[in-house]
Amino acid sequence: MNNGKSALLLIAACGLGACGERATEAPAAAEDPTTEAAIRAEGGLPLSAPSENIYRAHLAAQALIDRGDFVDANQAAIDLTETAPDYIGGWILLGNSALSGEQFVKATRKAQKVKPGATEAEQLWADINMSFVTNDTAEGLRIAENLCETYPDSPRAYLVLSGIYTAQLNHAAAREAGRKAVELAPGMAVTHANLGFEYMYNEPKDQTEAQKHFLKAIELQPDEDNNWVNLGDSHRAAADLERAAADYSRALELDSTNAVAAVKRGHVNSFLGNYDQARADYDQGIAAGKGKAQTQSTLANYRAFVHLHAGNPAAAIDELQGVNEEIDGMEIPEHQKIAARNFVLTNIADIAFYYDMDDEATRAVTALAATLATSGEASGDADFARQQKATAIFWQGKLDVELGNFDAARSKAREFADLLADDENPRRMERYHEILGLAALRQGDFEKSIAEYRQSNLSTSPGAGDVKNIYMLATALEAAGRNEEAAELKNQVANWNFNSAWFAMLRKDAAGKS
Repeated sequence: MNNGKSALLLIAACGLGACGERATEAPAAAEDPTTEAAIRAEGGLPLSAPSENIYRAHLAAQALIDRGDFVDANQAAIDLTETAPDYIGGWILLGNSALSGEQFVKATRKAQKVKPGATEAEQLWADINMSFVTNDTAEGLRIAENLCETYPDSPRAYLVLSGIYTAQLNHAAAREAGRKAVELAPGMAVTHANLGFEYMYNEPKDQTEAQKHFLKAIELQPDEDNNWVNLGDSHRAAADLERAAADYSRALELDSTNAVAAVKRGHVNSFLGNYDQARADYDQGIAAGKGKAQTQSTLANYRAFVHLHAGNPAAAIDELQGVNEEIDGMEIPEHQKIAARNFVLTNIADIAFYYDMDDEATRAVTALAATLATSGEASGDADFARQQKATAIFWQGKLDVELGNFDAARSKAREFADLLADDENPRRMERYHEILGLAALRQGDFEKSIAEYRQSNLSTSPGAGDVKNIYMLATALEAAGRNEEAAELKNQVANWNFNSAWFAMLRKDAAGKS
């Protein structure tokens, strides 16, 4: 399930936080060979935790991140930073569990301020997080490689490196680093989960290999409900929907409050056409998320997607607008409200684009641009504000295409490119090419559309991509008479089986069903 966070946050959370043991299985304290002040370690990386209580709190927060319980992890990290505001580890963990872009940036900047007294490992990790703020992926990779060279026996270091490679779509290298982490810590469940995710989501996909690693995680932690959720995801990716539903039900048997398990079972029922049961599953998940308002609002988006699977986009937008109206009354910080609004508004805009609902699209993009500007300003960070502005311009460019203002759309694409021109990120122009590819497709210039879409984001990893660009590329190829490649791409879309607004809209058409 996509969780509505920005790509930057998902990269930080999945790449940097997806490692470690449960707090009840904490590693023994270890001396830092380079810093006398460091008397404790986690995952082979020395920590500067000033007391045993802070150390244990660090392990507990990391364990929640490793399990994927980001809302609880976020609160644990907040508590840690309030208890020990000068301890860098708390700010790193807060960034890695951040529930908004603004929170990620502020925590990452704070980590830079408290670097004196930190271990070398912590300083390197803080600098890796900073590379996401500055959009300097080359620097992030260099530092991650340095982390592994400095701590060659640390599984945590190799999991960080694996996440960096995944973010850069270098999946062969990500798997190599992930295998090294498993080799160093075969009894650490999250090292297996990390490799499972890599094989499940990314090309070349291998669900048999993914399931092997998820089953190993279950063997190591048989009572951990989220391990069964991960196995269910892989069965879903393999189009074994009934087994996936059984896995999610097993997770709920272990923990009836696992909101994600209930919602993902709702995804399966949506795909199978069991719409009443899907809504019941979503209602169960939303109820289980009670007390975690942003979680509830995020999950409610997926309930609205049932209308898309059933072919009723107007009803989907109505339900999403209701979710958006409820956000103002939620008892959560403003930065979380902004993140929740962004997710709802992007879903409304995408639905409106696909079904040519111009008024709804205009309202959604206008509101989205405003929330992005607010978030950028509130962060107090020039890099983040610039990136938020670029994101707003991207959506405005897509709206111009929808309205037939193709010259304006191309102008927006150039403005987007100018804002990110100096960033050291080879993927920075993917959205520039997406705008141009969509404009060319709408104007019937299929060869140009194909060329542009081939340079857009064609990844299908949650948080890194979706199926829409693959589908649009397939549409352009089909129009240009390249039917064989078009059919292969549409088959990829039809069998993605990870829920999103676009998948809900495109799945049946991609599969050749009415």
